[in-house]
Amino acid sequence: MQLHRRLFKKEARRSESRKKLLSICRELNSVCQIRNLSKKRAGDLSEELETTAACHRKEARLCEERAQESWVAALRMERVLSEETRENAASGSCWPRSSSTPSSPRGAFMFLLLQPQPPEARRGQGSPWVTRPPPARARIQP
Repeated sequence: MQLHRRLFKKEARRSESRKKLLSICRELNSVCQIRNLSKKRAGDLSEELETTAACHRKEARLCEERAQESWVAALRMERVLSEETRENAASGSCWPRSSSTPSSPRGAFMFLLLQPQPPEARRGQGSPWVTRPPPARARIQP
């Protein structure tokens, strides 16, 4: 009889241990699924971060190129203005006074900026979704 009692107690402990083991296995499986999902999400976020960073680097590079082109154009316009001023001073003549031509040197600069641009210099032609890279030019450092 005592053997039966001991055997019954051991069977009860074994079944209880088996239930605990099954619940631990279920928890382990759910934790593994969560871990795999988190790994996949981290990988996706990493790819998105790389893509976004590359896009921002490209945009910054384009802005730098545009700024460089603008700076070169401003220098070119300053040279044109100084040449015109020298020519005017050398010839002893003034700019004719009219409504379309300014009388001050700064106004002359603005007048030159407002002149019509050649067709290739105009912005906004073609599809707004297509961006064309600017032509490669040698960089002039300020």
